[in-house]
Amino acid sequence: MELKSKFLNQYDSLMIPRIELFGTDQESIFYHKGAYSYALLTLGQMSFQDELFTEAYNYLNFIYPQSLDKSGSFIDTIKRTNKKIWKQTHLLLMYELSSQRMVAGSALITSMSPELPLALELELGIEIQRKTPSIEIGRLSIDVKHAHRSEILNLLLVNIYEILENTKGLENVFLYSKKTLRKLYERKGYYFKNLEQYSKTLGEDIISELILYRNK
Repeated sequence: MELKSKFLNQYDSLMIPRIELFGTDQESIFYHKGAYSYALLTLGQMSFQDELFTEAYNYLNFIYPQSLDKSGSFIDTIKRTNKKIWKQTHLLLMYELSSQRMVAGSALITSMSPELPLALELELGIEIQRKTPSIEIGRLSIDVKHAHRSEILNLLLVNIYEILENTKGLENVFLYSKKTLRKLYERKGYYFKNLEQYSKTLGEDIISELILYRNK
């Protein structure tokens, strides 16, 4: 698929405006940095007729289940809740500009209030004491056969953080992952607070809260 020319700028840093991931009017965003292009898709605004619906569907059903981190089960959660959580979700998809091939992605699940649970809360049957609005970072997916997969992973993590920094009104960010995968985030400069009270029975999995250092 060839993405439309909706890039916000042509610079090496995001430089995106404050965005409304929690509103109902946030349109999907397209931009590129270096050798890669990105699509931040607002699933709640998509219909079956949307030209990007196929991209979102293919990612969720074929690429996402092969993600780096097997913790949680976002796809099963969508199915079990009749896809209600679909409207709370944004997908960040990453493409190689030269081939227009999708090479990586992640999901950002939003919650405007405690009555709108995050995917991890639905999956584990728990209720996290949190401020709202809040976001859960979904599992990371990359093309593990790509020659530049390490670079792709690093860029994906940078983009996720910059998007979170530029999200209006964001109070809490959560990650449900393998402990080993969280180390990848930390090596890229992410800082987390352990939520031991929710992680005691999860074995090698862990629930963490991201500490954001916002741009002034």
